[in-house]
Amino acid sequence: MDAKLSHFVREKGNQSGQLEWVLPVSYHFSLLDDYLKVSLSEELYAFAGNFDFNGTERVGYQTLVATHKIKLSSDLLKPYQYGTHTIEWSAEYARQNYLGDGLVTYNTLDRSLRRDFLSREPFDDRVTLALSQYWHNNTQSLSAKQRISQEYYPDRDKKWGDLRHELMLEYGNWRISNLLEYSFRYQGLSEMSNKLQYHTKQFAVDMEHFWRKDVELHKVLTNEIALHAHYQYNDTLKLFGSMTYDLEEKHSKKWRSGFRYDKGCWAVELSYEHDTKPILGATGGASLSSDAFRVKVSLVPFGESEISQ
Repeated sequence: MDAKLSHFVREKGNQSGQLEWVLPVSYHFSLLDDYLKVSLSEELYAFAGNFDFNGTERVGYQTLVATHKIKLSSDLLKPYQYGTHTIEWSAEYARQNYLGDGLVTYNTLDRSLRRDFLSREPFDDRVTLALSQYWHNNTQSLSAKQRISQEYYPDRDKKWGDLRHELMLEYGNWRISNLLEYSFRYQGLSEMSNKLQYHTKQFAVDMEHFWRKDVELHKVLTNEIALHAHYQYNDTLKLFGSMTYDLEEKHSKKWRSGFRYDKGCWAVELSYEHDTKPILGATGGASLSSDAFRVKVSLVPFGESEISQ
């Protein structure tokens, strides 16, 4: 059983004190000479909390949810002369039962309270289908991974959820990956990500293009390019930097640079960061820029503390 007690405090805006706990139970077995694997699971989730809504209203929320799942899966592995191919598939049925009036109360909560403080949201009965395959050559210098997943909602008018496709190719120090999400409901792409990475023991650079769209409103939410790099000067000192450029607004969105000194049991990180956010001004579009100097201290195994100015 996992239990967590949290208290969120802000100078302005929503605040919350809450208790949540999870009790999971699962049972696994195989059939057909291990070719078919079966997993049965039950999970009981409880939440009790109070929200201070912008300092003007206090709202209480309690819920008890039972989640039932059954999953069928299998994996096949075949060696070849130059490498090994693995294929996996799974089909999972999941259902939620809200005990009491928790679902009714959830639907009356303000959306900002749900976004800020609730880690779980209700879902309809669903079937998740997934297919993955992997290839590794014998020298481990080349590998490929592909994964496709699809959700199906039997009780909805629009039964098919988003189709998600992931592809990754790795050769030596290079890695290329792609992610696509397609909405059958709105018949269009909802998310796309392309990443190119080069990593060695001393040096690493990542370049990524990320695009996301609200297909219901036909509005692009994110369209940006990000570049990240670091250089391991020696065993203890690492230099790093990053930059993000907004292709929709055509301006630099964020950049950051600094260094980290790591002695294993403790570490200090110093960085300088510039951030530009678009805002709606009195005369139209505008932007708000902020600069911050950050100091982060890490003590193993006690955690991290960060100060920014």
